[in-house]
Amino acid sequence: MFGTILCTSCIVSLAFLNRNKPRISGRHKPDINFHGTLTDRQGNTFFLNNITIYGRYRQIPFYIKPLSSSIDPTNNRENIDLAEIKSIKVLQPLTIKKRKYVEVEITHNDNMKDRYIIEASRLIMGDRTTQDGPIEKDIAMEKIISLTISHYTEPENNNSENEN
Repeated sequence: MFGTILCTSCIVSLAFLNRNKPRISGRHKPDINFHGTLTDRQGNTFFLNNITIYGRYRQIPFYIKPLSSSIDPTNNRENIDLAEIKSIKVLQPLTIKKRKYVEVEITHNDNMKDRYIIEASRLIMGDRTTQDGPIEKDIAMEKIISLTISHYTEPENNNSENEN
């Protein structure tokens, strides 16, 4: 009985210590690894892994552009998974109800195109590929020209790769 309690205490202590250790590998990586290219407004093109839009790859809110700038666009949205997107092209900046947005054209995997708006400050996040290893890159939606998703890989226990 005493041995069981001691063993349990040790396991709980180790779990607590490991949880509080600083991560040297950077931020938490998404469960599904999206790969692609990003071109910024300065003309630089980066190859990225672990792509997310403000930390999300599922149910990313894109808003339907309202007919009037007095209408709150956040009341009319579509939630799109990154796995359903082939590319995002940033078209133009907009200000609606004193908030900055950008209009984007999304090309879906079936080549259907839709236009939405999204907050200009929303970050595209990913690991930029370099010879020395990955560098975490965050860039605001308003600072990019395009993002193209080439494919994604699921966790190793699934061993599947999907081409867009």
